[in-house]
Amino acid sequence: MVAQPIKSFKFSLLAASLSGVLLASPMHTMAEVQVHALNLPVSTLDQAISELGEQTGTSISVNSKLSKDLRSNQILGNLSVHQAITQLLAGTGLSFAKTDTGYVIYDADTDTPVAQLPDMHVKAVETIEILGQPIERSSSPTGLDLSVKETPQSISVLDANFIEYYGLDDVEDVLNNSAGVYRYKYGTSDDTLFSSRGFYVNEYVKDGMPAGFSRGQEFRLDSAVYDSVEVLRGAAGLMAGAGEPSATVNLISKKPTRERLLNVSAELGSFNHKRAELDASNALTEDGKYAARVVLVFEDGDTYVDREDTQKQVFYTQFHGYFGAQEQTEAALTLHHQKLDHHGVQWGVPIFYNDGSRTDLPASTNLASPNAFQNREHTGYTFKISHQLNLDWQLNGAIYHGTNDLESIFTYFSSSVDPKTGLGLFGIDSLFADEGEVTTMTASAIGRVELFDREHQINITYLNNETEYTNVTYEEETPEGRRAFYPMASVFDANPARDIQAPNINQKIMDRLETVDEETLALSTNIDVHDQVNVIAGIKFYKFKQNNKNYTSWQGHSASSSSDDGDSKYLGLVYSPLDTLNIYASYTDTYKPQPGLVDVNLAPIEAITGQNIELGLKLALFDDKFNINFAAFDTLLKNVAEAIPEYANATPIRYRQVDGANSTGFELEIAGDITENWQLNASYSEFSLEDQQGENVNKEAPRKLLKLNTSYQYHDWRAGLGLQWNNDTTVNVLAPRGVDLGLPAGTRRGSLADTKQGETLISAHLGYQVTEQLDVKVHVRNLLDESYYDTYGFVPKKAGSPRTWVINANYKF
Repeated sequence: MVAQPIKSFKFSLLAASLSGVLLASPMHTMAEVQVHALNLPVSTLDQAISELGEQTGTSISVNSKLSKDLRSNQILGNLSVHQAITQLLAGTGLSFAKTDTGYVIYDADTDTPVAQLPDMHVKAVETIEILGQPIERSSSPTGLDLSVKETPQSISVLDANFIEYYGLDDVEDVLNNSAGVYRYKYGTSDDTLFSSRGFYVNEYVKDGMPAGFSRGQEFRLDSAVYDSVEVLRGAAGLMAGAGEPSATVNLISKKPTRERLLNVSAELGSFNHKRAELDASNALTEDGKYAARVVLVFEDGDTYVDREDTQKQVFYTQFHGYFGAQEQTEAALTLHHQKLDHHGVQWGVPIFYNDGSRTDLPASTNLASPNAFQNREHTGYTFKISHQLNLDWQLNGAIYHGTNDLESIFTYFSSSVDPKTGLGLFGIDSLFADEGEVTTMTASAIGRVELFDREHQINITYLNNETEYTNVTYEEETPEGRRAFYPMASVFDANPARDIQAPNINQKIMDRLETVDEETLALSTNIDVHDQVNVIAGIKFYKFKQNNKNYTSWQGHSASSSSDDGDSKYLGLVYSPLDTLNIYASYTDTYKPQPGLVDVNLAPIEAITGQNIELGLKLALFDDKFNINFAAFDTLLKNVAEAIPEYANATPIRYRQVDGANSTGFELEIAGDITENWQLNASYSEFSLEDQQGENVNKEAPRKLLKLNTSYQYHDWRAGLGLQWNNDTTVNVLAPRGVDLGLPAGTRRGSLADTKQGETLISAHLGYQVTEQLDVKVHVRNLLDESYYDTYGFVPKKAGSPRTWVINANYKF
């Protein structure tokens, strides 16, 4: 890796002086009136100025002392350079002036573009070169100040521009467009799971802070509050806590801007879809040291399923403050609240009739009772503070407290259906009340040290994470203590479950309490070995405690507790033969405790260890605007608990630890600007996943996955296409009693292995920039109206969404 300053600005005093002199008489050049099609995302002011200069071919000079820590607005539309800089500097307190060679930006309160020179015969030129930038903690898997390109692991970043253009309204939609990630809809309620490299994604973090273990709810958070979503594939490295070597989702929140920002949007779409969104930000004081941002969302609509509708409300705000003469201390307080109500939520429909033939019911069929609903509520509070000791060292502290609450009445059915009458099913409503609470505290120090005439990074991070999860289930029982199933009407009727009674909240059949306390200390370093070679190394020490209390109406009360401690390691090497090319290799650990399980001597067994080896390259072309990333990986789960046959029926069951599933494969991701007007984001991933006997495992995860999103800008028009494809998968299904389906045996008791057909889904997008402030977009999902199943397995299947459309209007004040 070529040794270079983190940031370098050169500001010529002569250039500034001559600029002012030349400004004395008005100048109107073609560059001032020429209109450019611009698309600059929200970023640092330095980055925005550089990007504006590149897109317009204009020289723009600024002293880095003035632009430090300032943020830019999004610049979108057909604008002159003069108009673009005006928008760029709005609210910053900076001014600009036209020169014969371009533009110069200066502080209107302390500077003047016209330098007071004694005469115009300047004998010498003095150039001030300001080198260096305060080190900052990154949310990468190492915690070091590394870019995505410099990190020796696969990372995909979907930013706010991508999310907005393709109309991805929640985190589930965003992840469904991320490389190497596959979405599961598993039927019980409206929950979602994701997998990567064959393993379930069960870890997510907010702004680099672990935010608890995912139970399928976090993926339904609205995307309007996030500036970007980062997906780290493979083991989580030093960033997150216990989990699988699949992927870690890092949600990067929107921050306040010092300049005025106000965006409003409205949507209308299929099935009475309605959505309104407001995003506002501004400085709260004249000096810009205090700023705030507010995001509001309201969404309402039906679905393609009969008697089903949803309603969502989001409130998000962040207050930001800078303290000290040099603003060396920065603090932020964030509140995030979301409520998502889902009425008529359903399990699906039976896969087979009672003669073994497959059902082919309309996608709109709903077998939920009139009582069915699911209400989710998320609340999160975050306080973060950082202090810049000097250019080389920064101290950080943060605390996060979040809650996820869910209440639901859900309709299950059993038995099988007559293909002629549609009769034969029996149903019951279950009431669930889930509450999850997480508190995370972190403290870190990150800095640079010089050794052997080279500069190296060090990061030390302490983390404490406490979670508590409770689940209570109620069902109506008969006097004999059996579940009270009600006969259902024909599945061909409009409301087959209309006679099912609501559950009796006095009949609790299950009560569960789980608490987890995790404490970690992570040490990492980036060693600058050579101009072209960097070594990233780290180790995380952890202590993990878990307690469980359980009650079931058929077994009574039980309790268990376990603890584990150990370490996970991270090692990476990055070789940069060219400024545009990084070749890397990395080894990453992850861990997942197995609470309550014991070995033959009744001693607790160790945590599962995921070990991820990855080789790859990251190529950045066209001034880093077009990126090609390739990774080959080999992931192995070790210390997986396997029941010892002779103790399989003992109390407690004894286990031995064996090497488990081994995932090998590759990923290719291409993202960026092919031309000034043509953007592409495409990925292909392929892997195999086998146990130590060579048998395929997690067969419901597709082994091949292709995703593509592309758009083209032509004057004020922008057109885009999206494509998602995966190959066939294998799932377990339950045959009707007494019917031989002729399918191979599955892995779940009483089940058979069936094939779920792969999907090819295409979406289309069209946008028009009506005015400088107003743009309109149309999104069409499932353009070819393909029939497919979102949920398919064991008992139910649920049809995926047919073709839908949404029209969005966005106005930027």
